[in-house]
Amino acid sequence: MKMQRDGDKLTVFAQGRIDTNNAPKFASEPENALDGVMDLTLDFSELKYISSSGLRVLLQAIKAMRRRRGEVRITNVSESVCDVLETTGFAAACDVERKP
Repeated sequence: MKMQRDGDKLTVFAQGRIDTNNAPKFASEPENALDGVMDLTLDFSELKYISSSGLRVLLQAIKAMRRRRGEVRITNVSESVCDVLETTGFAAACDVERKP
């Protein structure tokens, strides 16, 4: 995972899989970087799979941003990951943009 900050905007680039093995790391690193962030973009262009553990991490990030009245956007989502987000209702909780 890589992160890029520009003022109050943070982009997190997820790679590979977010599952039981790495969800805690995916949760802790951006959480520590959220101070002062009002616009969070999760770039899933290199994400192949997300499990229920990964969905819990997304929910925590969405809730944290809502508490501060910030925005969450998930971009470059593959069809298979987008299907999971739509089926579980995450697509309704924040902006989700499929890969072009």
